[in-house]
Amino acid sequence: MESAGDLFSGKLGASVKGKRIAWAGDCKGALPYEPGVLEICREALKAFETLGCHVEEAMPDYPLDKVWDAFVKLRGRQQGGNIAAYAAYSRTRALLKPEAI
Repeated sequence: MESAGDLFSGKLGASVKGKRIAWAGDCKGALPYEPGVLEICREALKAFETLGCHVEEAMPDYPLDKVWDAFVKLRGRQQGGNIAAYAAYSRTRALLKPEAI
């Protein structure tokens, strides 16, 4: 029986050597993480470096408050359809958080 990890244990379909990977990390301290999470991520990114990728921490030159606002709106649109069915009935609406409603 295959495990979920088996999907990622096979060979890549093409070489990724020379590819560039950027990640935001904690956005220069703007985003809180539980202790150890960033270190685990950085360690995992080393796997890409062993494949020949160039990994760098990058921060977009864009205000984080606008990024957060856009994320909240996008998340609301994505989740709204799922929540609407519960919000439509008083019995289940009472189970929702005010933020969801």
